[in-house]
Amino acid sequence: MNNEIINSQQDKENEPDKQADVEIISTDISKYVRLGWWIVVLGFGGSMIWASVAPLDKGVPLNGKVSVSTNRKAVQYQDGGTVDAILVKEGAIVKAGDVLVRMNSIQAKANAETNRIQYYIAKATEARLVAERDDSDNIEFPKILKDAAEIPRISSYLEAQKEVFFSRRSTLKSELSAIAENINGLVSQTKGLQASRKNKLEQLTFINEQLVGIRELEKEGYVARNRLLELEQTAAQINATISADIGNIARSNSQVAELKLEKLKRQQQYKEDVREQLSQAQKQADALASQLTGLDYDLDNVLVRSPASGTVVGLNVFTKGAVLSPGFKIMDIVPSDDFLVVEGQLPVHLIDKVSSGLPVDLMFTAFNRNLTPHVAGEVTQISADRLIDDITGLPYYQLIAKVSPEGLEMLPNLKIRPGMPVEMFVKTGERTMMNYLLKPIIDRLQLAMSEE
Repeated sequence: MNNEIINSQQDKENEPDKQADVEIISTDISKYVRLGWWIVVLGFGGSMIWASVAPLDKGVPLNGKVSVSTNRKAVQYQDGGTVDAILVKEGAIVKAGDVLVRMNSIQAKANAETNRIQYYIAKATEARLVAERDDSDNIEFPKILKDAAEIPRISSYLEAQKEVFFSRRSTLKSELSAIAENINGLVSQTKGLQASRKNKLEQLTFINEQLVGIRELEKEGYVARNRLLELEQTAAQINATISADIGNIARSNSQVAELKLEKLKRQQQYKEDVREQLSQAQKQADALASQLTGLDYDLDNVLVRSPASGTVVGLNVFTKGAVLSPGFKIMDIVPSDDFLVVEGQLPVHLIDKVSSGLPVDLMFTAFNRNLTPHVAGEVTQISADRLIDDITGLPYYQLIAKVSPEGLEMLPNLKIRPGMPVEMFVKTGERTMMNYLLKPIIDRLQLAMSEE
């Protein structure tokens, strides 16, 4: 009992000290509360200031994919044929000009060889006719025929053309020589007639002088009349032969003129025939040259080559001996040396917000998002009209953005491949967070206040 009284008295004595401690603790908590309120007020105020002043990007988000500036390049075989060998596989890396597929070339080689022989023959004929036209002593064959003279058939034909050249030349020369001999004979005959006529004229002159004297003597009776008549008869005969000589000379001159004309006509006819044959030979050679160009093109195209450096995709031929129809697409080449672009589908209702030249942020979602930065780009093209998605059937405008060189430098260890998905954000301007939060409400209030 006594112990309880003592404890009670001690508690009463210690009670003031406890109250003092409580008052001290209470004072310290109020300071922290005030500090907390200041932090809240300052934080809220700072947030409101930031939301009212700090600019945020606004724009249009859309999905896209990586492409190249020239898209895929189709590899096709124009004429069709049989596959002889397939030299690449799906995913192979090739260079421009590399042989991808070799087609069977037996028919192409046969056609080209036949046409080439015909072309050489036509050129040899043309060379021979040129020599005949120019009155050359020998045929000057072009270098292409000299190089092809190792082919037995061509060598034989060149020799045959030489024989034809000399034979035709000899025949013409013989014909012209015969005509020239006839002309020379007639000229000699004419000269003889002219000499005979001259002598007869001199003889006639002498007889006429005799007749003058004899006629006087005959009148006086010193000469018999028969003598006078004999001289007159002789003079008449000489006149007759002179007239005959004149006629023969005229005929000879006429024959000479005819023979000269015949010679000229023969030469002209020969030249005309040569020109006509040369024209036909040249036309034939030109036609064969054009055909040969096409056949050589076909022969060269039996080696299907890559149109660009890149990667083989979409290989459609797998078997040797496969028959390809004309224009068949064998594979595609995805170019590796073209710069990368990103293609996106812009919804039609946002077309008025986007234009070429706007900056765009690109996020390559195929990579780790935590390690892959946003890459800068620029809108380079928007389709002139809306397109229709083949899968969804929804309309859209095609948007193309170019990856900037600075953006590519941000991805040094990452291989960007065509077809990769990309998240695009086209920046159309800036606005504050407060504007972002309040604009829908303000727009709604304006609409509500304008209603009747």
